[in-house]
This record gives sequence, C-alpha cells and structure tokens, in this order.
Amino acid sequence: MQFANRLSVAIISLITVFILAFIIRYLFDKNFLLVRNISPSEPMGFYLVVKTSDIRKGDLILFKFSKQSEFIKQGTLLLKEVICVPGDTLIVKGRNFFCNGKLIAEALSYSCKKHIPVEPFSFNGVIPQREYFVLGKTKCSYDSRYWGFVKKEDILGKAFYLGF
Repeated sequence: MQFANRLSVAIISLITVFILAFIIRYLFDKNFLLVRNISPSEPMGFYLVVKTSDIRKGDLILFKFSKQSEFIKQGTLLLKEVICVPGDTLIVKGRNFFCNGKLIAEALSYSCKKHIPVEPFSFNGVIPQREYFVLGKTKCSYDSRYWGFVKKEDILGKAFYLGF
C-alpha cells in the first residue's frame, strides 16, 4: 500500500510539473523549455530551461553539441556547468586544467564508457569572446576537457533543476 501511495504522489507531481511548464512556456512567449536529463553527469530528472543571453560562471546550461566526436552524436542536447567564461585565462598542463590559476579539473586517460584512450583539449590563453568552458558533475563526464569550448550560439539557455 505504501508503494502505491508513493507512486500516486510521483505521478501527480510529474503531471503538475508538465502542466506548470506548459503554462509558463505559452504565457511567456516560448522563452522556456522543459527537458529531461538522463545523463549521470548532472542530476537526472526534469529541468526548466530559460532562454537568455546572460551566461555566467556557475550557470548550468543546455546546449547543442556541435563538435565531431566518437562519443557523442553531433546535435545532441547536453547539460553542463559553466566553469570559465570569456576573458578568463585557461591553462592546460598535461591533463590538469587551470582557470585563472585555480585547478578546476583533470582529464582522464581513458573514456569510462568505451575504455579507449582520450586526449585532453589543449589550450593556453584567454578564453575567446562568446565561448565557454563547461564541466559535468562526474569525473566520467565527456565535457570541455576533451572537446573544448561551447559557442554562445549553441547555448539554448540556463537550466534549473525541478526534480524527479
């Protein structure tokens, strides 16, 4: 009986989220999206994505993957956190990444899923305008450490976790 109650609450909550997202999206001129994340690099569940051009360090963004890669299909939508922004200095030493002198990440030698060697993105300098360095929440995330910057024109908006 307890399982049935939990299931009912989950279903009602899910329906409520969809109704709210629908209302918000159509009342506010389609500046919102509702997406479901199934990747472990960010918490799984639903996200409200707000279309905006104001992207800052620490924002979680939804973007269209525009690179060529054997790990991710071009055009796939990804959620990642913005770690370095235009004007920041990114230095890569071996497999270590530093943003404005602070260690932010280390690239793996092998991919977690395919267990094949991966090379880190190589860059030393100031991040160009309209480009962002992003990371996922797990060490196995396939992110800027391997393929570089996200272009502003590929960003669909900031993402806010709704849950379930």
